[in-house]
Amino acid sequence: MKRILVIQNPNAGRGATLKLRPKLEKLLNLRNFDFKFELTNAPKHAIEIAKSNIENGFDSIVAFGGDGTVHEVVNGLAGSDVAFGVIPCGTGNDYARAIGVKSSMKKAVQCLAEREPELIDLGKVNDRYFINAVGIGFDGVATEESAKITKVKGSLVYLIAVVKTLKKFKSIKLEVEMNGTKQTMNTFLFEVSKGPTVGGGLALNPDAKQDDGQFRICHLAPMSIPALLKDFPKLKNGKIDDAKTVTRFHAKNLTVKCEIPMPIHIDGEYVEEKELRFEILPKSFRVHRFA
Repeated sequence: MKRILVIQNPNAGRGATLKLRPKLEKLLNLRNFDFKFELTNAPKHAIEIAKSNIENGFDSIVAFGGDGTVHEVVNGLAGSDVAFGVIPCGTGNDYARAIGVKSSMKKAVQCLAEREPELIDLGKVNDRYFINAVGIGFDGVATEESAKITKVKGSLVYLIAVVKTLKKFKSIKLEVEMNGTKQTMNTFLFEVSKGPTVGGGLALNPDAKQDDGQFRICHLAPMSIPALLKDFPKLKNGKIDDAKTVTRFHAKNLTVKCEIPMPIHIDGEYVEEKELRFEILPKSFRVHRFA
């Protein structure tokens, strides 16, 4: 019998985990899990819960929420041997999409039950870990805007946030050092990825891998709003390389600097910094996954 701790964010998915917990408990019982729930009550509480339970004999510690909950639990477990799992119940669920679970609770429980933990890479940026992506510029601002939207749910949140961001964000000048070179980039968007999608399914780095020891990087130069809207379907269908203002790179380590605080999301969590130092930690984190 597998023993798991489920860290539940009651605010994830605009309160969806509270409504869906009985269904999850039923699915876990059908799979004969020995499970315990702990609820978060403040930002970063999931980090504390995960850290404090590393030595408590759980086979896996599971994030029940969205990408923000995933991010916190990952930061609590980083450096330990406890396996990580996810029950997706958020707005974007991009990490769940990367591991082949998407938004299916049933499939997520199946993954926990049937798939033995595998080692994947973990990203580190300054003193934080990330498991999916870090975005600078447009999607950083869009992340901040989406957090302000409370009256709608699902993908519509991101659509509204994108429209609002287009009205207020133009570009940012970055100094980027990677692969032995330094470049100054006038940037609309700069995405460092371990997973293929962000923002609820935008495939900015569709070839990103969980375990190949490299980041995939997407740089989108400034463009007019009509040009961006014309290319937007390419960001959704995995054909981003066909967009004229896109350049993509591979790198194991990189540094990004700016004279002003950059708008940033780290696995969907908004921050501002003037300098970011990225490092890939190969095969350092145990997870349950299909893909």
